[in-house]
Amino acid sequence: QCNGVEGGIDFFLDADGFASQEVILSLHTHALDNFSRCVFRICPKHHYPAIDDLVRARRNRETDVTTLQRLTNALEKERAHNIAEMKRKCGTPVRYGDVVQLYHLHSGKYISVFQKEVAKSEPTHLQIRLCEGLGSRDCWIKIRPHYNGIRTGNDVVEITDRVSFEFSERPNEFVHAAENMSNVNCAAESTSWEIDLFRAFNKNDANYLGAHSVVRFRHSRLHSHLGVDENNLIRWLEEDKTSVDVRS
Repeated sequence: QCNGVEGGIDFFLDADGFASQEVILSLHTHALDNFSRCVFRICPKHHYPAIDDLVRARRNRETDVTTLQRLTNALEKERAHNIAEMKRKCGTPVRYGDVVQLYHLHSGKYISVFQKEVAKSEPTHLQIRLCEGLGSRDCWIKIRPHYNGIRTGNDVVEITDRVSFEFSERPNEFVHAAENMSNVNCAAESTSWEIDLFRAFNKNDANYLGAHSVVRFRHSRLHSHLGVDENNLIRWLEEDKTSVDVRS
């Protein structure tokens, strides 16, 4: 989860990825309604020379079957290499200065900057949205400390650190929360983001205790439970006492 703070307001990166590719901002209260949309995986930088060659050939209307087949085979090898590299680096600590990609688990797409499209809410900035397919160089994001002097290059990124997401292909331009707090765009002004570790919860799994669960505290030696004496409940509340009684 990518939790941002701007102007004292907390929000999450959020995206649908199906009806809309737009990356928006959701307040904590709204994000809880459909939190799976706010979950991203940090992936190592993928390599794209083969897909770039294939796109270039199609743009030039290349019709030679042998050439297209060679480019397609190279693309398959490149895809296999990227998957193998992701598996190899799985569990490796992320360090400041690393170039990564943010993979949206809900839709299976990467966050990307679109260098030829302006943002809807702030036309002076570039548009950010989820990209179709395998991604591109425009998905490369460098993790930098948001505050200078607190973390340095090669330090491990800790949970709750405040970071900035810089697009590797556009130095000194960042994932930026729009002024109207509706979406994100690519701008020279950075937003402070906090990477929170997502922990899945199954409410039907009795082996885990969840928030707001109703519980009882049992004293194993006395075979009793903690409780409040109903006869003294009103006085207990008026005097703001916090003591409880052991009840059998």
